Parts: sequence; structure tokens; C-alpha cells
Amino acid sequence: MMTHRLFQLRVLVQSKRDKMIQRNICCCFALLVLNVLAVITLPQTCHNLAQYDKCSSNPLCACLHSVSSNDSGICAFRWTTCSELDACTINTHLCFQPNHICVHHPDCQSQPLCYPLSMTTVDLCPSISETTTPTSSSSTETDEVEICLTATWFTQGITVAGGKGFGDKLDQLADPYGIFLDDNDTIYIADRSNHRIVMWEQNAIMGQWLAGYKEDNARSMPLNMPQDLVVDQNGTMHISDGGNYRVVRWNRGAQEGEVIVDHIQAVGIAQDNTESIYVSEYADGRITKWSKDNDGQLVGQVIATKLRQSNFIFVDRDRSVYSTGYMAHRIVKIIEGVEEPLVVAGQSDKSGHDLHQLTFPTGVFVDHQGTIYVADTDNHRIVRWPKGATSGILIVGEHGRGSASDQLAHPSDLFLDRQGNLYVTDTLNNRVQKFLIDKSSCGSKLK
Repeated sequence: MMTHRLFQLRVLVQSKRDKMIQRNICCCFALLVLNVLAVITLPQTCHNLAQYDKCSSNPLCACLHSVSSNDSGICAFRWTTCSELDACTINTHLCFQPNHICVHHPDCQSQPLCYPLSMTTVDLCPSISETTTPTSSSSTETDEVEICLTATWFTQGITVAGGKGFGDKLDQLADPYGIFLDDNDTIYIADRSNHRIVMWEQNAIMGQWLAGYKEDNARSMPLNMPQDLVVDQNGTMHISDGGNYRVVRWNRGAQEGEVIVDHIQAVGIAQDNTESIYVSEYADGRITKWSKDNDGQLVGQVIATKLRQSNFIFVDRDRSVYSTGYMAHRIVKIIEGVEEPLVVAGQSDKSGHDLHQLTFPTGVFVDHQGTIYVADTDNHRIVRWPKGATSGILIVGEHGRGSASDQLAHPSDLFLDRQGNLYVTDTLNNRVQKFLIDKSSCGSKLK
């Protein structure tokens, strides 16, 4: 009898002890869940959208469908490196990594992948409704970009056009040269060795034919090694058709263009806020300005000579012209009414790799502050020269020529969108690269 009572007592004590342990385990688990929930970032979601549809005011974000839906999922930064994403479990579609969610991402892999929630935040992918629509202005006034002097750019570029080798398919480019962006950040490219102009909308996976050679249209007006283009607010393109020694006007949606200037070795082309056209003539080393007279006829005027293979040009709101001297390894500024051009970047006739030097520069862009951005072609880099500076600041190209995301190979032209993001025609890599701006050092006002 005594032994039986001792056994019952032990069972009772053990039962109470087990309940206390269970209670402690439950409390600990609850605290753990609360802690996990505290660090989980709720993702931006998208509904009633196709895969990769626009879901944010950030054009680099897109809708990634969840595994259980074909029209909804997360609104996420789309360009995360595919090799960094792990596959979800095959049957249960779970992710073992914390703060990841299982989604479809067919551009990377047919099997669902675990996507980091850190790429879905409202800071990275703000909803479209939370931003105001910017007012449209003339696409010729491209110097309205305002960037502080301390801004930097992410050195890992994002391929936004081409990048699939040298070729003539619409998802390929062949020696892309000149580039232009309109107010919607649509990219226009002089696809030089394909003898055509193509357009890539934001987040597009292939381009659209606009002008020049088209395999299924024998009647299309031929272009021969188009060098550059400019697009006005009506969508009309002016193209420097270098191999045909002419400038062509091509109206939006047209199958053929109109020759407006002939017998001219045109390379760079620009347009000012009065719709006058500026053309750099490479062999003659001069820049001409073409304006309509009182009878509506286009009349040319030489505004600069002896420029030693003038390449791309840029015209600011004061109608000052910036020209890259390809053989002179410099950038000059031609001020209206001033006879002698002013050297504003590089050293005349001295090439080199130091940051106060340029080597066969081609593309040039100037922002609202007067800062000059240069495609330093044979140095395989992009450099930035603040107004009045005697040396440049490296933006992209620290690691020399190559095809990695932080490298370029003979960059030819460049353009900045209204946020300050940098687009570069990476010519020998047959792609256009986008480098995101980082304004975190700028503060609330421009410096």
C-alpha cells in the first residue's frame, strides 16, 4: 500500500512538473513568434495584374505572382540576381530562409523561387497611388535633371536593353551607339550595326522597331550605320544617318522618314528649346545649327569649327553646345556669341587614364548644375566633371573593360533620367546598362 501511494505521489509531481515545462515552452514559443513577427516586413502586394506588370511608381519593380494565383502576388524589385534565389520546396512551396516568400519568377527559373521580402518594401516599391504624376515637359529640355554634388551611383548596372549577344532579333542589339530617353523613360537606341532605331519601354523584355532596316518590310527606308537621334515632345525623331551622309526626320508611327539635310557626315545630333537642330560633322570637325526661316525652309549655320572629330553633342537651356573632341581627348563648350570654344573636361591632345584625362571620349550629358557626364570610351568608364573642376570623378568603370555588371566595354553614349539614374550604351557588350542613383548624401536641398 505504501509503495502504491509513493508511486501516485511521484506521478502527481511529475504531472505538475510537465505542465510547468509545457507552460514555459508555450510562453517561449509565443515570445519567439512575436519577435519573428516584429522583424518580418510586410510585402507590397499586387492584385489583378499579369506577371511582371507595373505595380509601383518605381519602374524597376514588378508584380511577381504567388504560387497559388495567376493574377496577384507581391510587388517587388524585379532585378535581384537569379543565382541568389533558392527554389521553394517542391510539393509544399515553402521557404526555409527567414523573411522569404515563394513566388513565380519565370525569367529566372520555371520552378517557384524564394524571394526576399526586403525587396518588396514600400520604400523600394512605393505604390502608384502614393506618388503624384509628374507634369510633362518638352523632351528637348534635357538639362532639367537636378543632382547634388555629393550624389553617387550604384556601381552594379542593370541591363535594360539587349545583353543577349550581338544579333538582329528584337531582344538583341548590335553595336548600340546613340541613346535618348523621353519623359516616360522610354529608351530610344541607334542600333548601329543593325541599321535601325529601336525603342525599349520600361521593364520590356524586347525592343520595338521604329525606323530603318526591318526584315519583314522591304519598303522600309534604309538607314546605314545610324549614329545618334533626338526625339521631340511629339515623338518625332531626328536621326543622324551617318553611313548615308544625311539627317532624317521620322514622324511617330511612320514607315518612312524624310531627308532634311543631305551630304553631311552627321554623328551627334541635338535639339534646343526652339526646335533648332544641331549636328556634329565628324570629318569636317564642325557643328552646324539648322533652323527654319520665315518661309519655313531649313537653313544651316556653322557655329563651331576646328573641333578635331567632333562626336556627340549636348545643348543646354542657354543654347550652349557641349561637344566631345574624339581625337582631341576633351570636351569643349561653345557659348553663343563667343568665338573660341572653352575646354571644360580633359586635356587638349593628351589622352590618359588619370581622372584629369580622357581617352577618345564620345557621349556627353550636362545636368542642371552644369556638371558634365562623359562616356570616356577607351578608358571603359563614365566620369563626372563638376562645373569648373580640373579633374573628373569616377562613376562606373573602376575595374576596367569587361562584361560584368560593374564593367563596361567601349561605352559610347549616356543619358540621365529625371531622377538622375544613369543609362549607358555599353557598345561592345551589345547592351544598355542602367545605374541607379543614390541621393542619401544630398539632404533636403541640393548642395
